[in-house]
Amino acid sequence: MRKSYGAVLGLAIGTLGYFLVGNFEVGLLGNFESSGLDGPLRAILGLALTIVGAILGAAYRALVELKASGVGRIENFRQLLSDIFRSVDLWISLAVSPMVFALLLSSTDGVATPGFILIALQNGFFCQAIVERMRQQVTAEG
Repeated sequence: MRKSYGAVLGLAIGTLGYFLVGNFEVGLLGNFESSGLDGPLRAILGLALTIVGAILGAAYRALVELKASGVGRIENFRQLLSDIFRSVDLWISLAVSPMVFALLLSSTDGVATPGFILIALQNGFFCQAIVERMRQQVTAEG
């Protein structure tokens, strides 16, 4: 119980410090600024980060599944990595990541590089969920 109070207090102090000391502008976190990266380099960076996000998402889901099955300690790290890279979950994510990346690239015009990096990683992490939601909408419409 005490740890949760410490986390809330730390978050409150950090937020207050950010607004008091930080440079709070419209362009914060990359909104409405020039991208810093243009053309092919931006596309390559975005696709690479979307793929990294997909790998991290698959690793996260594999670890959650292990924890749910009662495993509390990873005894063989190489085996875990092998299982993650051979999982159907990862390959589904990698298969749909180009489509998610295309949506990302078309919707992030004018976003600065730090914001673009964060969005690319996030979209990669959740790309399987994004495509599943789109599939459900298409199925529901007709």
